[in-house]
Amino acid sequence: MSDQVQRDQTLDISQSFIVQAPAGSGKTELLTQRYLKLLSVSDEPENIMAMTFTNKAVDEMTQRVLSALKSSFKPKPKEPHKQITYELASQVMQRSDEKEWQLLQNPKRLKISTIDGLYSLINNRYPLPSQLVPRQIMAENWARDNAYRYATEQVLLMIDDKQQGRAIADLLLH
Repeated sequence: MSDQVQRDQTLDISQSFIVQAPAGSGKTELLTQRYLKLLSVSDEPENIMAMTFTNKAVDEMTQRVLSALKSSFKPKPKEPHKQITYELASQVMQRSDEKEWQLLQNPKRLKISTIDGLYSLINNRYPLPSQLVPRQIMAENWARDNAYRYATEQVLLMIDDKQQGRAIADLLLH
C-alpha cells in the first residue's frame, strides 16, 4: 500500500489509526489534517481532542492548526499535501461561521493537550463521587460561611454596647 493511500485512509474519521513514522515524514501535518477533518463535522470544537506527550508538541500542533485556519483566507497553495490542509481548514472555518465558534478569536476552544493535561482536566472537571461539589466552590462556601458566622458573633457580642445594643435587640425581635 502506498504512502499516499495510507495518508488518505487516516482522514477516514469513522476509523482509528496509529501513526508511526520517522522524524520529518509529515506526521504532524497528517495529524493536523485529521484534527481539522474532525472539527469540520463536530457540533462543538471542544468535542474534539488531540493528545500528545510533550508541551512542545502541543504548542506545535496548536500553531499548525491555527496557521491552517488562518491560511484558509489566502489563495489555495500549489503543493498537494498543503491543498488537503487548506481544503479541510476552509471547511472548519465554514463550520465555525455557521456555529459561531470564532475559533481564531477563541483558540482556547481547540482541545490539544498532553496526556497529563487531559488527566488534570478530567480530575478538575469531574470530581469523585465523594466530592459532589467541586473543591473551589467548597472553599468559597466555607470561607463565606465562616465570614457570616464571624460577623454574627461580633454583632451578638455588641448587644451590651450602649450605642448599638438597642438596635441589635430591635433587629433580633424582627
